[in-house]
Amino acid sequence: MMRLSLHIGGMSNEPRTVRKVVSFSPSEWKTVDDWMYENRIRVEADAIRRLIELGLEKAAEQREKAK
Repeated sequence: MMRLSLHIGGMSNEPRTVRKVVSFSPSEWKTVDDWMYENRIRVEADAIRRLIELGLEKAAEQREKAK
């Protein structure tokens, strides 16, 4: 399995200088907010980075299976 290294939770030495603005519908944000609560993630940015990491890992797994 391919492992991405986004280093969630500020563990990376690389400065986070790239910023993006993302809009959510209320129902999309409720899903993210519920996921944050279930996973005891307090910082929204950390949750979004983690969800992106999980999605990228899943996509990589699917590409590997398709080969």
